[in-house]
Amino acid sequence: MAENLLLLTHDESLIEALTGVVAPGTLISVRDEAALAGQLMSVAAGVVFIDAGEGAAQAALTAQLTQRLHGQLPDVVLVVAGDGAAQSELASLIADGTIYRFVHKPVSAQRVKLFVDAAWRKRDGTSSGSSGLYQSLSMSQTLPILPMPRPVPWLGITAAAAVVGVALLWHAVNSPRSAAPPDSEPAPALSSAPAVAAALPSVAAPAPPAAESPAHATEQVRVIARRRTEVAIGTASLREVPPAASIPVTVSVPASVPDPVPVSAPAAKLLPVVAASAATLTDASNVSTAGGQPTSTPPVSEAKDPLSVAAVILQRVYWVDPEFPEIAREQDLTGFVDLEFMVHADGSVTDVTVLKAQPAGVFEKASVAAVRQWRYRPVERDGRPVDEHARLRLNFGYK
Repeated sequence: MAENLLLLTHDESLIEALTGVVAPGTLISVRDEAALAGQLMSVAAGVVFIDAGEGAAQAALTAQLTQRLHGQLPDVVLVVAGDGAAQSELASLIADGTIYRFVHKPVSAQRVKLFVDAAWRKRDGTSSGSSGLYQSLSMSQTLPILPMPRPVPWLGITAAAAVVGVALLWHAVNSPRSAAPPDSEPAPALSSAPAVAAALPSVAAPAPPAAESPAHATEQVRVIARRRTEVAIGTASLREVPPAASIPVTVSVPASVPDPVPVSAPAAKLLPVVAASAATLTDASNVSTAGGQPTSTPPVSEAKDPLSVAAVILQRVYWVDPEFPEIAREQDLTGFVDLEFMVHADGSVTDVTVLKAQPAGVFEKASVAAVRQWRYRPVERDGRPVDEHARLRLNFGYK
């Protein structure tokens, strides 16, 4: 009996791409988990292709579905399609073999054919010889496929929050201060700097003169403190100052407050840095190199192994940073190196190959020498560690 490929998606372009690469009459497309469960119990299915949609929320639902399917139907091969956020959310399930392959959207017919053929080869090698009909399938935890989330206008939200914050600060700084207590004496007028200077001896002296009462001396200190607060408000950058009456004054107050002298900070020296990009499994049709800018991941079209995975889904347990070449440091050069290498079942790295470098002949030697020393946690398939080709981009720049 010929087995079928079940496709769970709302994406018409994905349905069209799969229709052209599978045998006629073997593709069954469903739009929700209830329909998927019904098909699994009524037809012979060997491969299930699941569309994870876009965003981490939809990917979390896909993770729950794939775990239930793998636990109840271990012989069925699971392939998932989605964006970069979905791949990051599902990375652990890809690494432990629950999800056999992840396809980055949008997909091309040629690209999806490679993954479908690999899934059928996997199915032929691990099938238990059953008929492919599953009489009992528990889908009690079925969750609906959520609509694709709309992008959040973070730029507009941030600008609105900034405007509100500035308005609140301005209101706090310019709000009228509370009047003096009714039982206190009137404050002397501060018409000029000499008047403030004349009041200073009474503050700095160990004891007030006999002619002045304690209440009058306290009021002079309060007036001088208020004057210092007003000067500080004029020189600070919208910084909120507490009311003058609540500022304790225990030392002599200078006659005037000098304006702050701006001090220019010394220019920071740029330091060379090397970083591995946050690689994602990118479809060749989704790579953009417009303007000569490096992409976030080496494209599949450059790889020697079309089924190689992005290094981000592998757990790196030991690494050394590449040395920044002296010639690049002298000429202030920046660039990147795309690498492909083999991660063996023991975690070692061999067969490090340069796929692309910009500029050529500068950073390649340091990149290869460093990656050869790295160690990864082995990829497991069906509970056994296996060899896996991986792709990585190393960026060389300054901070």
